[in-house]
Amino acid sequence: MGRAVVLAATYPFRRVIGVEASAVLNAVARENIDRVRRRLVCTDVRIEEADAAEYAVPDDVTHVYCYNAFSGASLARVLANLRASLAAAPRRLTLIFKNPVCLDTVSAEDLAWMTKRGESPSRYGGHYVIYEAGA
Repeated sequence: MGRAVVLAATYPFRRVIGVEASAVLNAVARENIDRVRRRLVCTDVRIEEADAAEYAVPDDVTHVYCYNAFSGASLARVLANLRASLAAAPRRLTLIFKNPVCLDTVSAEDLAWMTKRGESPSRYGGHYVIYEAGA
């Protein structure tokens, strides 16, 4: 409902994009963003209504955050879309997975293009895994 997008927008990113398939959750997220917009550091904040597996990742995205949102074939497609975006516009890409049990559902090939940079516990339970890819 926009919490991760709002948190990301408190940092000086050029743009923050949330991707959500549910129209209902998108509406709530947009309301939540509008409610706090004047306090955000990043002024270009948007919510895209799309299936993440079908979403064309913009060629300037440098950080991606996933909260165990999808698994299996859907996650493999998301990773392939990220990899294609990186191939089209080479850059460093950081992927942050919260509670990444979803990663167990994809093949080693789907993850081979990324380098695991670390893990960190979450103060609210679970943990994060951070990957990097690209230049």
